[in-house]
Amino acid sequence: MAESMQKPPETERTIGKTTYTVTSHFKLQGSTASQIIKRLIDTDTKGGKG
Repeated sequence: MAESMQKPPETERTIGKTTYTVTSHFKLQGSTASQIIKRLIDTDTKGGKG
């Protein structure tokens, strides 16, 4: 099955009598999580946005 055709991961949690289903979608290309975190830290420590 091609990557673009894969079903996104789902997680189900039940709290009380309610069941929540969370579906996660991720880009196939782009920045990694560690690159984004490094950029956020750099921005924060340099007095950027926020």
